[in-house]
Amino acid sequence: LPGLAAPPPPPPASAPPAIRFESVAERGLTNTYDAKMVERASGAVYVLAVQDVANPATGEHRGQLVMVSSRDNADRFTAPVLVSDPAASVTSHGENAPCLVRGARGMTALWEQESPDGTGSQLMAAHSAMGTKWSKPVVVTDKAAPSGNGFQNLCVAPSGDV
Repeated sequence: LPGLAAPPPPPPASAPPAIRFESVAERGLTNTYDAKMVERASGAVYVLAVQDVANPATGEHRGQLVMVSSRDNADRFTAPVLVSDPAASVTSHGENAPCLVRGARGMTALWEQESPDGTGSQLMAAHSAMGTKWSKPVVVTDKAAPSGNGFQNLCVAPSGDV
C-alpha cells in the first residue's frame, strides 16, 4: 500500500534463535507444565515449572516445582533445581499455576501444594538470590478449615519489594 514502509528483512540464517527450549529437555526438565520465565538484561533466563514425577515404589504421580537457568541467552540450561518440598505434591492447573517474579533482592516463587493431611491445600513461597539455591518453602496461608487456593498472584513494587 502507498505510504507504508516495507517490513524489515528477516534475520540472517546464521542468527541463533532468541530462545531454544530443546536444551531444557536435554538437562532433564521433562514432563513439565505451567512454566514461568524471568529474563535479565544480562541474558540470564530462569524457567520455573511443575515437573510430573513418579514414585518408583508405588507408581503414583505427583508434581514438584523445579527451576532451570541459563547464563547464555537460553542456549544451555542447568540441571533442574528443586524449589518445593520433595515430600510435598505441588498442585497446578488453570487458576492455581505457580507464580514467579524478580524483585530487588532476587526471585520469589509462589505455588499451591497439597496439605500434609491431604484434606486441602496450602499456598507456599520460597526465595532465591540467583535461582540456583532456594530458601526452605514457607506456608503463606493459615487456614482454620481445609480448602483450596486460586488466582494467587505476585507483584513487585516500584521499590523492588515483592
